[in-house]
Amino acid sequence: MDQADLDSLSPEELHRAMLALYDSLPASIWQTDGKPTPLRVQKTVERYAKELPADSLEVLNALQVSGNTSAKTATARWVLQKFYEEPAFAPLVEDAVAASKQAHMSPIPPEAVYIGIALVTMAFRFRRTRTDDGSGKVASSSEWSFDPLTAVKEGLPVLAESLPRAIRSLFGAKNTSG
Repeated sequence: MDQADLDSLSPEELHRAMLALYDSLPASIWQTDGKPTPLRVQKTVERYAKELPADSLEVLNALQVSGNTSAKTATARWVLQKFYEEPAFAPLVEDAVAASKQAHMSPIPPEAVYIGIALVTMAFRFRRTRTDDGSGKVASSSEWSFDPLTAVKEGLPVLAESLPRAIRSLFGAKNTSG
């Protein structure tokens, strides 16, 4: 799989791939109470939204309302790419992308936006460092263990700045530096 594969997906396929990725994440990465339901993520988002900086609140609000397809599509593509860049998750992303291309009869559920928010905040926590062997290779220094609701709580205030500038501008986020 490469960037062209992600670029070829329709908005619906991207969203279905995110749902499939979330469903396939192994139980071993969740620290507490297993994988949160979209309702648990929604309640966490609602609890902390009042404390967010204006630019992150703007992105969060845009993610939650209907419309703004280009921004949501770009965000979904970015999330899938970030997970794909992590060797532990690459096969899961490949399977999710393949599954998203299958025919589907049911619409994407409205609560799927909260799965997307959880994945964005998790992707933000991925960090990369240079290896010490002089090869110049990039190695992951992430801990693959999440308290998902803590990830959401910690990721929401930096939601806008964690997204690439081009995506932030699609949401209309005023702080597009970086």
